[in-house]
Amino acid sequence: MNLTKVLNSRNLFAIIAENYPLLLFFILSLLIMDGLLLPGNVLSLDMSGLESTNTRLQDTFYGINEHWNNGFTVSAVFEVAKLPLYLVISFFLLILPAWVIQKAILIAILFGSAVSAYLACPADKPGKTFAGVLYMINPFLYIRFLAGHWMFLLAYAIAPLAVMSYFRFLDSKKTVHVIESAFLTFLVAVFEIRVFLLLLFLFLLFFFLKVYASRDCKKLLSVSAVFTLVFMLLNLFWLVPLATSNFVPEVVSLADTMLFATKHSTFNVLFNAAALHGFWRGGYLLPYKMLHTWLFFGLFAVILYLAVNGFVHYYRNEKIGVRVKAVAIAGIAALVLAVGSTAEPFKSLFSFLFENIFFFRGFREPHKFLALLAFAYSFLGGLGLNALQRQLREVRAFRFKGFSLSGNKIALVLGIFALLVPMVYTFTMFNGFWGQLEGVNYPKDYYALEKFLNEDPNEFNTLFFPWHMYMDFKWNPKQRIAAPFASFFSKPVIQGDTLESGGIYSQSTNPTSKYIEFLLANKGNRTNFGNLLSVINVKYVVLAKEADYRSYSFLYNQTDLELVKESSNLIVFKNKVKTAKLYASNELLEINDWKELLELSKQTPLNTLAFELNKTKAEKSALNATFVTENAFKYLKYVKKSPTELQLNEIPTKKYVVFTSNYAENWRLDGEKPFKNAGVTNAFEVKNSINGLKITNEGFNYYLIGYGISFITLIILGVYWWRERKK
Repeated sequence: MNLTKVLNSRNLFAIIAENYPLLLFFILSLLIMDGLLLPGNVLSLDMSGLESTNTRLQDTFYGINEHWNNGFTVSAVFEVAKLPLYLVISFFLLILPAWVIQKAILIAILFGSAVSAYLACPADKPGKTFAGVLYMINPFLYIRFLAGHWMFLLAYAIAPLAVMSYFRFLDSKKTVHVIESAFLTFLVAVFEIRVFLLLLFLFLLFFFLKVYASRDCKKLLSVSAVFTLVFMLLNLFWLVPLATSNFVPEVVSLADTMLFATKHSTFNVLFNAAALHGFWRGGYLLPYKMLHTWLFFGLFAVILYLAVNGFVHYYRNEKIGVRVKAVAIAGIAALVLAVGSTAEPFKSLFSFLFENIFFFRGFREPHKFLALLAFAYSFLGGLGLNALQRQLREVRAFRFKGFSLSGNKIALVLGIFALLVPMVYTFTMFNGFWGQLEGVNYPKDYYALEKFLNEDPNEFNTLFFPWHMYMDFKWNPKQRIAAPFASFFSKPVIQGDTLESGGIYSQSTNPTSKYIEFLLANKGNRTNFGNLLSVINVKYVVLAKEADYRSYSFLYNQTDLELVKESSNLIVFKNKVKTAKLYASNELLEINDWKELLELSKQTPLNTLAFELNKTKAEKSALNATFVTENAFKYLKYVKKSPTELQLNEIPTKKYVVFTSNYAENWRLDGEKPFKNAGVTNAFEVKNSINGLKITNEGFNYYLIGYGISFITLIILGVYWWRERKK
């Protein structure tokens, strides 16, 4: 292309006129981000930095995340599904700072949402542009952005493309469209499985409506079967770990749905949800509270009217009528489910679904259903604007008291007005979310501690206090955030995972967390905290000077903890008791509960023993044990060949080997399964027949099968798609 011709004023104007929606979306994205584009991490509730993504990638790939106890929880499955996302982020971390990648992701969420909705809406350009602006600028995306749900929003951003592609392949029944649809839906599942479940509901609606209206059901069934097969093959990389692991349901009950229920305000909960508000957590600037009531109602009325108008004009359309009906039904159903945990008559239905459909428990926060309603408003609203503008263009002129205006000009004014409605309706998105977010840098002493910990060549855990999942940090003053330690430091971190909200203290199923909570509840006047922590291989205890850190002054009184560093933000203690990833012992003691462990810790180092909480293996009671001789235990040396394979330097000569990672039944010592050491870590009984020197995780072999099939499927589909597109 000749650059001179492009820069010609007429050509340039034509290019801008042709691509004005993309230009508008990009400008709006920049206006929304504003000061957030400056250097620094944007930290907000569940959005931490990306610094430790490489570590997260490795743990996820090998299936050894310390929070996956005795198998997979629901959250662990969601984590494995994000493996491709972590892989891409880790690649870019090789060449770019973490904060640059984060800003790119946040802009992609905004710009991608608009472009995706624009392409999905089957209207003329003005209607498609309105759909894009509304899907990008609305109360649902606004509050989710503030809450730091960036992975959910990545899936939200690409979801309209997946919907468009699914609609297209069921209409065309072409194999290439099946592949495109399966791949886009795969991407949605990678970013956030909950959004995929929402799409699955919409897909099923469209499929059944299509079957009902179609004369060629066999062809629909066959292409749908191909879609399902391709999608399953692409997702085997996380489905295989799910199928081969001991699935552990998370502790989620109807009480959670009440805590996270869609909230009412000055309006009832149904209207609040219909207006895309109602997020369970307070503390944010809400645009409807800052607008005059009549203006808020008027703006919402415009959005609702356009959506209804779009449905009325197109639900019988031969080409897109089935799409319109499916989207409308999905939007209404989403509204019902969003308020279901709060308001009758929908509460009984929601409770039934929650209790009887296992994946429904992933929606303990019903407000997430409104993602479908936001899409319905944009999709149908774009069509509604399209219908109005077409009607206006059919009128030659409007005359009033001698004043005349053509229908085309009125249609243009209406289009501009419609674009302004979402911007005013959720005006607090602009100016960096109305100043509620800012880019911050982690304190210098965090980087100094990262260097200090990495200089230690041993394998160990670092315990961080205060013990809270969410807390305020003075260096990030505008938002309360999730404890950022695990997302920043590359060494294994143990940090608080307590919810502490609505009467729920903790829902963690991690035994290490339960053990720490037990120790904190029973700290009393004890002075041997380091010995108790040696059971879980904690070498360093770090106290961040945040929140209620002064209540952890008992750490200074521990005779087996040594203060080694203190800075403006962090206090670092070193455990004087020797910690080890692996040790062997001749002693297996019976303990009924952790209280007996507290008493035993006064007599002997705990990381020289093996403990059995039940009475099937224990040889003697911990209450009768007074000491452990030096010959009764040995710290084992090993070579870590991979995160799932440890090569011991010698065959264990003691009766038991203790491996201080979180208990997982897939670990093996020469084929022997572990038992729970003190109810927290792994211990193996050394049989006379043992001749191996390896501790391995046999589950990883199954993971590799899933990874291989998914990767090969992706390559084959890519080659096929490329060849078909070139024809």
